[in-house]
Amino acid sequence: MIYVLSGGGSAYAFVIVNYPAGSTVTCTNSSGKKDLSATRKLFYIKKGVTSCTVTATLNGKSASRTVSNITEGSSKTITLSYELVLFENGVLSSALGALKNKNLSTYKIENGKITCARTGSNTGNLTGYGSFTLPIDLTGRTNLRITASSESYPTYVKFGVAAVDTNTFAASQSKTKTASETLTIPISAFDGSYDILIEVTGIGDYNIGALTTTAYIEKMWLE
Repeated sequence: MIYVLSGGGSAYAFVIVNYPAGSTVTCTNSSGKKDLSATRKLFYIKKGVTSCTVTATLNGKSASRTVSNITEGSSKTITLSYELVLFENGVLSSALGALKNKNLSTYKIENGKITCARTGSNTGNLTGYGSFTLPIDLTGRTNLRITASSESYPTYVKFGVAAVDTNTFAASQSKTKTASETLTIPISAFDGSYDILIEVTGIGDYNIGALTTTAYIEKMWLE
């Protein structure tokens, strides 16, 4: 499709933005804009610019994304979405369906948190995974953020995203302490549906016996 610039300003590239209806959308380094629909806008990018930041706001909510590697004649399309809470105060979003236990010793919602635990064995460490029955669309999202604490061995707890029905992380972060902390997993490089994956490893050997690693998810959301 060819877009013709009307009005003042010069453009040598285009950025097309999909956004929630009713939003106010701005773009740095643009010389003009064109409404393509109620949820789609085109920005004309100034000559010589190699990046820009697009921001959408609505009722106090905000979402932004930086577009890089802009070259003459290029046309890039992005999607902006607002924060989507997936779990908070004991309530799991219907977007994830239900818990899906893949060999964790404990995986359940209790006391307002998701409890994830794995017990090791007398002969070595054992790893279990937890996910959800529905994958989540990451298109237009920038970060997966998870607030969680653990009882012990925090570095044996990992959160992230994985291809659907796999246990191999595409992007992940491990806990660093037992206290509650918020982990940020960058996901802007991913489009389409992915599983949110939790990995917990219980440790053990003949000397220390079988020990349990437990984590508690307090909140989980997409930006």
